[in-house]
Amino acid sequence: LADLVSPERNVVLRLGILGLDLAEDLMKMLGPLRAKGGVVVAAAAGNSGSLEDPLRPGDVIYTLNQQPVTSVEALRGLLAKVSVGEAAVLQVERAGALRYIAFEMTDPATTSP
Repeated sequence: LADLVSPERNVVLRLGILGLDLAEDLMKMLGPLRAKGGVVVAAAAGNSGSLEDPLRPGDVIYTLNQQPVTSVEALRGLLAKVSVGEAAVLQVERAGALRYIAFEMTDPATTSP
C-alpha cells in the first residue's frame, strides 16, 4: 500500500499515517469490507501519536467521533475540529473485525509517518 501514496497528498499528520481513499481497486485488494467508503492506512508511524492501539497498514478508518470518514481530505477536516487534549474515537476495520480506538489528541508536530 505504501507505494500507492505521495506524502503531499496522503499524509494525515494528526494521526501519524499515510492514508488512501477507499476506492474500487483498493476494495478488491483488501477483500470483503463492511463499508464502501473510508480511508485505508497505507503506512503508520511507530507510535501513531497518542493511540494506545496504533493504526496499522491495511486498517480502514470509517468514522471519527461518529462522523463518516469518506476521504483523506475529509479525515483531515474532521481531525482539525478536535482540539489538543480532547478525547476522540475512531471506528476501524482490521482483519475483518470492527474495533473502536479511543485516544487523546496530541500536537501534530510530535508525530510523523
